[in-house]
Amino acid sequence: MRKIYRSISIVLVLLVFAACGQGTTGNQGSTPSLSSVSGEEEIVSGVALSEEEENIYPEESDEELNDEELDDEELDDEESENEKKGDNEGIPESEESSNNPIDKYYKPIMTSLKSDENTRRWAQDTYCGVWREEFNHLIKWLKNKCQYDEDKKNIDKMKKQVEKQIETEREVWEREIVDDYDINPDSEAAVEEKGFSRMSSWGTGTRSALNELEGELYRDASMRIIRLHGGKKYKFRKIDYSEQSYE
Repeated sequence: MRKIYRSISIVLVLLVFAACGQGTTGNQGSTPSLSSVSGEEEIVSGVALSEEEENIYPEESDEELNDEELDDEELDDEESENEKKGDNEGIPESEESSNNPIDKYYKPIMTSLKSDENTRRWAQDTYCGVWREEFNHLIKWLKNKCQYDEDKKNIDKMKKQVEKQIETEREVWEREIVDDYDINPDSEAAVEEKGFSRMSSWGTGTRSALNELEGELYRDASMRIIRLHGGKKYKFRKIDYSEQSYE
């Protein structure tokens, strides 16, 4: 901004000198030089600013410019940091990191590189069975709170819908995991066409992988209800998770 004001002042001074030159040409026949107009100031590189103008538009030092650039950078860094904090606010805790005893026990076993194949499959299968039983226990807990049959019917309806949804999703997961879309779902037709059915394309860990996904759906459905009261009212079943076993 200061540089713009300085440029405008220079242009104004030049215009004044030009006007003076035109006014004196007719009377005296010659134009006075720029250096003779001020009498004291010497014009350097075209036009020099007066002492008053220098005070109005002081030269910006490199140090001041650097300070301004640093201030801008610090402001950008601060805004960027605030944006990061804002992005993290209000993000719900993921289902997998939920504060529940079932995930705390089985998830480390399923994800640990130290777990052998049999132990990992046991954990996946049992994880599904334990969450399914916990979901059924939660349904009973809800119905015990009800005083009217209509509320109990709605809970039963929800339970059936959850189970139907899990059944449907499991079918989709199976196809995607095995990737056997080119095989006829009709076993007899598939045998006639290709000599084998879809079940033949299953890997050794397919069933356990599907069980883990099913267990996560039972968990999600359960935790949505449990979290309605901040997880403070419902009590998980007290069982020894290491002694459970589901096929």
